Amino acid sequence: MKRSELAISAVLVPLDALAIFGAFLLSYYVRVETTALPVADVIPFDRYAKLSAAITVVWLVIFALFGLYRLHSTRRGLNEFSRLLAAVLVGSLVVVALIFFGDIDYFSRFVILFGFFTSLILVTLVRTAVRFVQQRLFRYGIGVRRAIIVGTGQPAQALAKALTGSNRGYVILGFVETARANKRKLKVIGSLSGVATMLKRLRPDELIDADPKLPDQQKLELLALAEDSHIDFRFSSNLTELATSRVDVTAVAGIPLMTIKPTPLEGWGRIIKRIFDVIGSLIALPFVLILYPFIALAIKIDSRGPVIFTQKRVGREGKMFNYYKFRGMVNNAEKQLPKLKKYNEVSGPVFKMKDDPRVTKVGRFIRRTSLDELPQVFNVLKGDMSLVGPRPPLPDEVKQYTREQRKRLTIKPGITGPWQVSGRSSIGFDEWVRLDIYYIQNWSLLLDLTILLKTVAVVVTRKGAY
Repeated sequence: MKRSELAISAVLVPLDALAIFGAFLLSYYVRVETTALPVADVIPFDRYAKLSAAITVVWLVIFALFGLYRLHSTRRGLNEFSRLLAAVLVGSLVVVALIFFGDIDYFSRFVILFGFFTSLILVTLVRTAVRFVQQRLFRYGIGVRRAIIVGTGQPAQALAKALTGSNRGYVILGFVETARANKRKLKVIGSLSGVATMLKRLRPDELIDADPKLPDQQKLELLALAEDSHIDFRFSSNLTELATSRVDVTAVAGIPLMTIKPTPLEGWGRIIKRIFDVIGSLIALPFVLILYPFIALAIKIDSRGPVIFTQKRVGREGKMFNYYKFRGMVNNAEKQLPKLKKYNEVSGPVFKMKDDPRVTKVGRFIRRTSLDELPQVFNVLKGDMSLVGPRPPLPDEVKQYTREQRKRLTIKPGITGPWQVSGRSSIGFDEWVRLDIYYIQNWSLLLDLTILLKTVAVVVTRKGAY
């Protein structure tokens, strides 16, 4: 453990506390002193300050649970912000729950809402300032982690590039040769037999095994050498396929086991995403209800049939659900599909046709503007879908899936997703699958927010829509 890393984490705790506490005090001042709206039953300031101090402690615990105080973390920028956003969101929900179930006298919902945004802004500014100072210190060699990488292959080179990029605070002292490789661009400092001497001479902070083919016995020998030198030992079974965010290490009967999670949307990730979905759907619901009668009337005038089109789709883990959307095709569209399959313009087990004759005049408009998908907000509220996720497939499509393509069913389908912001109908099914799997394996709350914002831009420009 480096003293500088401990110092950074130690400094972040009181600074975060001051930012959170200050944000809620500012909320009190803005609500009571500066707004024109009347305030009933105002809590005395001293009592409110004690309540805010308790909230601050709860939030710090939540921050710790979200890994915001981990030592020598390589998370920076957007990755750290996404964790911070998720932690603040969960913290706000915990506060609301404590006030509601604990029957605490809290005089204004505005204070909570304002406190949420202000805390997020202030904590972000504080952490940005700390990271700025930390990165300036890195340039002078203060706080950097000095590492030796075991291996000279592509995984080792990729790891070295990742650790030294974006000013993560790493210096690679050299590579240990484990097999013949092109070493012209690598600083090879010896072979496995000389690791003990290297550790004594170079005194690194970490010894990293980046050779997935290295025998277990040699890994154990490296671990023993690292322990003797009182440095960290890290290894990866396959750096090209295994993301560290998908690995969970637990001990069973004293034996450490590595669990490869198919997606970060396990455990807390799923809970956070569900909370985000419910909040987002409730925000969108008034707009859906306002537009509903106008769209329904236009559909009824344009063609015969129901306003809402209901269809069986496949959800998470292959479970069937009723999928809702505004009807944009003639009433017997599904019966006409077999005759049109020869005109399919998309590869794979999906059907897309640019000038589909089944689409009505109103349907052409609501499909291009994605207004036909507004009823899916109810699918999200029911828990069948998510705001962001893979496109919900038909049962016949799933029957044709390969093992790789079935990975799309790992999580709930979404109203929008990576396929929609990357070309929509203009990209092939194989590309859909690749984008969906990347999303599943690299999910974060920030990624969801980014996709939602990009979706708005895509809908406005009507890019790739049929």
